[in-house]
Amino acid sequence: MQRLAIVVAGFVAGGYLAFRLAAAAGWTAEPVLPWIVALLGAVIAALLVSLLFDWALIVLSALTGAVILSDALPWGRPAEWIVAGVLFVVGVAVQASWRRRARSD
Repeated sequence: MQRLAIVVAGFVAGGYLAFRLAAAAGWTAEPVLPWIVALLGAVIAALLVSLLFDWALIVLSALTGAVILSDALPWGRPAEWIVAGVLFVVGVAVQASWRRRARSD
């Protein structure tokens, strides 16, 4: 049951990230296009989480957290993307070190 919940979380996170990417790329002229991109991102993320469980979870959670935090900043787009990139790298590094430490115990 826990694995199913995490696959669903991957689906939601992938959909959110793909939707944000479509909006940032300016794919909003056709109202349906961002939703199609979101659905594709959600399906791909759910598949990745089910196949590469640990690493997909680390990448998706770090990326989702970075995007949510950078969106909250009142800066312009270039600064938000830089902050999101830095937060993503830090998030992956921290979670990977926790994973490595847990496996060595």
